[in-house]
Amino acid sequence: MLELKNISKSYGTQLILDNISLEVKESEMVSILGPSGSGKSTLLQIIGLLMKADSGQIYLDGISYDSLTEKDKSNFRNQNLI
Repeated sequence: MLELKNISKSYGTQLILDNISLEVKESEMVSILGPSGSGKSTLLQIIGLLMKADSGQIYLDGISYDSLTEKDKSNFRNQNLI
């Protein structure tokens, strides 16, 4: 299960993601829709451990992304994110 809690991200003074929370259960399919510039790619980059959120927490199968070292994040991406 993927769980996002209160994810926020800004670029300078531009707030891109504001307190986003989401839960995706195993085998559940979701779509992320929105106009250009609404933060879809930013959110996916944060979920994929390619970018760090300014605030909030992300868990995959109960593992906090914050607890992973850079090497662990790389291994985690290779083994768990398709």
